[in-house]
Amino acid sequence: MRPLSTPCVCSMNASRGSVVRAVGGRFRVLGAGLATAALLVGGVVPAAATTTAARDANGTLHYGVAFSSFSGSLDPAASTSVCDSIALQFIYDGLIRNVNGAPAPGLASSWKLAGRTFTLTLRQGVKFQDGTPLDAAAVKKGLEHNMQGVQTHDGLAIISSIDVVDDHTVRLNLNTDTGATLPYVLSGREGMIVAPNTLAKGDAGTAGVGAGPYSLIDYTVGGRLRVKKATTYFDKKGQPFGEIDFVQADSGGPGVTALLAGDIDVFRPDAEQYAALQGKPDVGVDLVPSLSYLQLQLNASRPPFDKLKVRQAVNYAIDRNELNRLVLGGKGVIAWMPWPKGTQYHNPSVAQRYPHNIKKAKQLLKAAGYPKGFQFEMVVPNGAGFIDRQGQVLQQQLEKVGIRTKITKRDSNDVVPTFYEAHQGDAFAALRVGDPSPTGDIYEQWGKDQQVARWLHADRPDITRLMMDAQSSVDPKQIVKDVRTAEKIIVDNALDVEVAFLPQLVAWSKSRLGGTPNAPTQPCLPIDLSHTFVKK
Repeated sequence: MRPLSTPCVCSMNASRGSVVRAVGGRFRVLGAGLATAALLVGGVVPAAATTTAARDANGTLHYGVAFSSFSGSLDPAASTSVCDSIALQFIYDGLIRNVNGAPAPGLASSWKLAGRTFTLTLRQGVKFQDGTPLDAAAVKKGLEHNMQGVQTHDGLAIISSIDVVDDHTVRLNLNTDTGATLPYVLSGREGMIVAPNTLAKGDAGTAGVGAGPYSLIDYTVGGRLRVKKATTYFDKKGQPFGEIDFVQADSGGPGVTALLAGDIDVFRPDAEQYAALQGKPDVGVDLVPSLSYLQLQLNASRPPFDKLKVRQAVNYAIDRNELNRLVLGGKGVIAWMPWPKGTQYHNPSVAQRYPHNIKKAKQLLKAAGYPKGFQFEMVVPNGAGFIDRQGQVLQQQLEKVGIRTKITKRDSNDVVPTFYEAHQGDAFAALRVGDPSPTGDIYEQWGKDQQVARWLHADRPDITRLMMDAQSSVDPKQIVKDVRTAEKIIVDNALDVEVAFLPQLVAWSKSRLGGTPNAPTQPCLPIDLSHTFVKK
């Protein structure tokens, strides 16, 4: 069903954003369920804010990113990191966009689900950056290309065939009743369409020709990526910059240094940088909550994590409040399950099931046959300071109950072939990128035929059945019930360790930029720059 992403600093998945916003310090659901008319027929992109400051319409935005989270390919089908979307979104746009976690029109002006038929109506007059039309035939070819993709394949697997109805209408024929997930799927890499001429040449990974607002200038893998305003783009208001220069700037101290030195205009800092940046007169900071959470993903297919009591002991050994304070600066929200408190999918009956309890953890280890604890290998991806700190704090906390942790650092692109496929390591401590659909995050990890479930032998027939029922339901109440039931199974069986939901931040230079950049609701979405411009 849903696609997976190489964990840049993330555990496996390819999320589209979150369906929550902060309201008075709590969460508010923006979409009631998958089958609501608003999600299935389209939405409205918010209007841009007005400002009196002078704009430089041809100015260059210097956008700081951690290139260690990118896979290096500009082809959405060849991409192996969901964080590639940070740059790819500017080159390709998407058939459907993600606006605050909800699907909204993109290159498709509307869509409709009727049984096992999903019909897309395309905007008229849209062109690729090489001047060729983005018509139904091009979209068909692009989707078929993505259906063969490394990670885009799973999300599009429910499509059995594609018909060109007319120049601006594409019909997707489905093989399941779960088409309500497609607006979310098509708002990611799956809905990014490569120009047919580029596909014919076979150089989509380096040429990067799409129908988005910016066309590629050049790309040095791991170092720099530059794009310029595309003359072919249909919406000139969606091109506030002459060029965008993506430059290396990690989310921790180096990024802060680069921002204060004027080397970059905007970037995504770690939560612990919030207090320091907030007090700078020339720096703007935006912070929003998200559905993405710190996680210790366990390989329960082999000892020691094949035993329930061991997995429960690990959950009791973790002090989530301390982790939140030391890793996220206290800005996170404690996590007990895939959905946070304040959302309708959160199951209060299993919240706080595993409060920090060293004595209980030791008792469970003894009962499981490990009275003196054990040693395991924990994989931690390179690329973000807060991920490193999570690994270190987890190591220290587990040591207190006799569990000795060997930390192995790996580059993002090495995690899939080593940890997931070759089973080199017993657990993976990273960031689980939240999924905007009610079922996606759960189904990806424990659903039948999903990559993580296959690789870790973690598929659960009970969770699969619940998620399939929810995905085919038109009753929002039934969807909520199914998700909450699945969460109870996850918590009761201690299938993983959820730690804390991550706040999302963006920081920018107020002397260089006008307007207000908005933090996206998950780590691997681009910063919302629709209300931002370079000052003259």
